[in-house]
Amino acid sequence: AAAPRDPQAVDAAAAGQAHTAVKTVEELLDGWGLTPPLTLRAGGLGVRDLKRTAQALENTEQQTAFWLELAYTAGLLAPDGEVDERWAPTPGYDTWLHLDTAERWSVLAGAWLAATRVPALTGTPDGRGKPRAALGPELDRTLAPSVRRATLALLAELPPGTPATAEELLPALRWQRPLRGGPVGPDGRDLRDELTAWTLDEAELLGITGRGALAAPARALLTAESDPAEVLAPLLPQPLDHVILQPDLTAIAPGPLLTPLAQALALCADIESKGGATVYRFTPASVRRALDAGRTATDLRAFLEQHSRTPVPQPLAYLVDDVARRHGVLRVGAASSYLRCDDPSLLGEVLADRRSADLRLRLLAPTVLASQAAPDVLLAALRTMGYAPAAESAEGDVLITRPDSRRTPPRTAPVPVPDGPPAPDDTLLAAAIKAIRAGDRAAT
Repeated sequence: AAAPRDPQAVDAAAAGQAHTAVKTVEELLDGWGLTPPLTLRAGGLGVRDLKRTAQALENTEQQTAFWLELAYTAGLLAPDGEVDERWAPTPGYDTWLHLDTAERWSVLAGAWLAATRVPALTGTPDGRGKPRAALGPELDRTLAPSVRRATLALLAELPPGTPATAEELLPALRWQRPLRGGPVGPDGRDLRDELTAWTLDEAELLGITGRGALAAPARALLTAESDPAEVLAPLLPQPLDHVILQPDLTAIAPGPLLTPLAQALALCADIESKGGATVYRFTPASVRRALDAGRTATDLRAFLEQHSRTPVPQPLAYLVDDVARRHGVLRVGAASSYLRCDDPSLLGEVLADRRSADLRLRLLAPTVLASQAAPDVLLAALRTMGYAPAAESAEGDVLITRPDSRRTPPRTAPVPVPDGPPAPDDTLLAAAIKAIRAGDRAAT
């Protein structure tokens, strides 16, 4: 019943959403690669982790569940199998990152079309009344792939650019497959009706449809007559290799950036807003993050000069130099114990002794050595080497040690045991007499 839309506008809208879908999955898995969430004992993802991920992606929890299931069905996300099992990207994710945007989308779309997972069931009550968890084992429905393909096939029969709602498609689906329904849902609709509506929503999120109509790359995906990535590639915006630096310590990306540039920029700046033009903001914390990753002030200035269409603003140059000047003045390291002596030559002798190699000693000052060994291990090793060290407290006082006399918990004195067997009581005597009389009767 809806009026057809311009097919080019439909393809453009779908291509833009396809680019967003790829970047959303990449952002999701990059975050989980650094802080992988725990896997529930029964399988799936906890509610708190789902909310935290939704806030990071600036999406609803239902949409976040869809992106998680999409990455899972595409083989980009899985449990790591450790004792404290966590969800983490797979090696296939690294391979997926090396593909261009169109090929990445083709992998996601193909996995979604054939998946039996139904993300929309996340949070709905199961047979025991408990909410189903995202990535849990209760989201599989064997009817889902056939309903998805049948729904998209009906859209493909319409003229290019023609949208359709679930209510308009369901009569045809029921007529074509009258026995392919499913269990009735909580709102009275059967599973096929629910899957049809969910398919249209997910297709719009993934870029299968644009403005409600089937896009050209999705038609290629259904028919397999051409490569969907080749159809999508000309519709995608060309990635840029430059940004525009602003005097207010921001950088504007007027379009999608090349992946190496986007990753390098995200290291030294925070994303302030997303959309057609992404805004990055430079802060002392973001510049410090880049310095912690091994970049220098010279590297950052050269990077900004190379990829900016405008000169590097003076406030940004001052920010980089100021943070770099104070970075690393204080050093933090790990040491289990230390060795202090007022005679530097004695410390040099200990440090040069080959027997101290296992202690992993390191000279921090002329009179201080740090060790990775525990204090008691260091004491015992030095005494074995012939030295006479003394332990000291955190205040620098010598610790007085002596062997403590150990005591047991309160105990009662044992009851004396008489020699020989114990005297029999009346019960034992009665049993013995009964046995003797039974033996006499048996013998006569």
